[in-house]
Amino acid sequence: MTDPNRPVSAGAVDSPSPSSQRIAWIESARGLGIALVVAGHVLHGLVFNGLLADAPILRFWDGQYYNPQMALFFALSGMFAERWTSRSGRSFLADKGATLLYPYFVWAGLQGLVRIAVAVHAGRPAPVEYLVWLPVYPVMQFWFIYALFFVSLLHYALRRVGVGPAGCVVVALLLYGIRPWGDENMQVSTMPLLRIFYFAPFYAIGAALGPRLASIREDGPAWPAVAVAVAGLAVVTASARADVAPPIPLQMAVTLCGIAALIATATVLRRAPALGFIRTLGRCSLEIYAIHMFAVEGVRPALTSVLHVRDPAVHLVVGVAVSLGGSMAFVRFCERYGVRYAFRLPKAGKAAAPRPSPRREPSAVMA
Repeated sequence: MTDPNRPVSAGAVDSPSPSSQRIAWIESARGLGIALVVAGHVLHGLVFNGLLADAPILRFWDGQYYNPQMALFFALSGMFAERWTSRSGRSFLADKGATLLYPYFVWAGLQGLVRIAVAVHAGRPAPVEYLVWLPVYPVMQFWFIYALFFVSLLHYALRRVGVGPAGCVVVALLLYGIRPWGDENMQVSTMPLLRIFYFAPFYAIGAALGPRLASIREDGPAWPAVAVAVAGLAVVTASARADVAPPIPLQMAVTLCGIAALIATATVLRRAPALGFIRTLGRCSLEIYAIHMFAVEGVRPALTSVLHVRDPAVHLVVGVAVSLGGSMAFVRFCERYGVRYAFRLPKAGKAAAPRPSPRREPSAVMA
């Protein structure tokens, strides 16, 4: 992220430098992950509004141990954490502030203003707490950007005081183990710090395995990746259907199986030219994450109130397609017309420029 003209990312590993082919699977994994995130938000909106009955399989998208897509993003971000170990604290904070905190406050603030406007229009009290608590309490999907900033800060601080990559994993696992357990969703919504403790190990594992993961190639036989994908998703799905959470070590293992399955799936999907759009989604995954809820919250009432459509399958397909497509269209609009401060704050002393076409090789992970 040292180059303000690059897509928002967590940087790139210094050694080894991923080639274009290696970068491809990372972008595809990000694209697959963001598609799952959007699908999950559409499904939960349908459940909340009574259009879809709750079901065990929906837990695949919940913020619990069987949720691999969010842990995937932390692991991919961690892959590129080592490049920061030699940077000054000022440089680190300036970069993370420009590429994480800036879009967090801009888009969380805008989403909060929209919610306030909708409430006032409906004659309800204005929920101004959305804006007041932003520095300490992230609203809705913005918990991820908030948590990623502090997880990356924690890892950077540990590395700067001399803790090695393996030591960072140990510290992160200790935080993972001591966090209070119970009703996951209730605790996470009231204590954002628990999100940091929960996802820190996946970031640290990504950092520790970064050089090995960066060497994954896509030109070998497909069957090993297919086998990993099938086995990993089977583990996650079976665990999601269970009524009782397994012990903490097994919870971590289930999530790691899910991460491996998504990475393997991404390498397989990369072989299909018709699915190249997944890599494009991956290049813009942070931007999509920041703005997709505007479409998610708009498509559902439009389908139900205007078109009188209540079929959950139609809502899912249309909601995901419009949310992803609309987000990408907005990103392209910003690029074409030079909207320079939509998703990042350019570094001082460097001229801001519209984000270039995603055909160029980006730095590699959503941050």
